[in-house]
Amino acid sequence: MSADSNTKIPIWLDCDPVRNREDAAHIHGETGLDGSDILPGPDVSLLEDKKNCFEAMRDAILSSPQPVVLAAVGPLTNIAILVMTYPEVTSNVREVLIMGGGIGTGNITPVAEFNIYADPEALQVVLQAEFK
Repeated sequence: MSADSNTKIPIWLDCDPVRNREDAAHIHGETGLDGSDILPGPDVSLLEDKKNCFEAMRDAILSSPQPVVLAAVGPLTNIAILVMTYPEVTSNVREVLIMGGGIGTGNITPVAEFNIYADPEALQVVLQAEFK
């Protein structure tokens, strides 16, 4: 989020895990960007703490004057919880972009890609949601 210094998008920390989740620290390091000095460190001044992450996502989606695009670059747990908790958000989501799946072999098992493998139930919720 800090690669473009002109962009000040508020961010919220992930809510407490609701399930035991796999992580990819062995691939990407503890921060997800370990070993990379291309991008600057995170700007913690952008962190918001007034709401939990699901309320924040709901409010941001519902207050947008135009339908939003959700970009999921990890397991779909948070989007699934958002949709199950606040189903009204689907009326203002134009599309969901998912970094998940694979062609041929997977990257975590011979047939599974990590982001889907980590929470297949969340994938089912997101795929069955009735987005705009």
